[in-house]
Amino acid sequence: MPPTEPGSASTTMAKPRGNPWGARGIVLIGAGLLSACGLLITGGANVYHAQQLAAHGITTQAVVTENHGYGPDAVLVRYTTTGGQREQGILNTPGQAAAYPRGSELTVIYDPADPQTVTFPGAGNGGWAEIAAGASLLLSWTVIGLVFAVLWRHAARRRRPANGRERADGGQPA
Repeated sequence: MPPTEPGSASTTMAKPRGNPWGARGIVLIGAGLLSACGLLITGGANVYHAQQLAAHGITTQAVVTENHGYGPDAVLVRYTTTGGQREQGILNTPGQAAAYPRGSELTVIYDPADPQTVTFPGAGNGGWAEIAAGASLLLSWTVIGLVFAVLWRHAARRRRPANGRERADGGQPA
């Protein structure tokens, strides 16, 4: 193998490219923060809708027409609006669809502006779980982001020479 001259491509060392996890970490933390904000917004909208339904909804009697086919959390109910119109709506029954056999009579509240929207009386707490999850995710990802920023800054300081200058040959200053 022939000797190489100083400064040729085989003797120069490539400069380190920095922290490869830096950009990935920023993207990961950003995605976590965005999903937390999405949960907060969705939860807030659900709470608002549930409160509006509780305040302006109309109470009526409904009959369960199907208790399967809508998952373990929902049944199909039929009811008559105050205007005499027969409606059907999917009623959320958290994990208890099987507890409502076909033909069961239930008291429900429907939205007069959208009669197919129906819920149980007193079920106006929808969305608080999303708000709690979003707030805890927002706090968690913020803490993770701050720890990441401190560690990234610390690693950047360790890579930098003490006097801030690099030698021409790529080595550390004397």
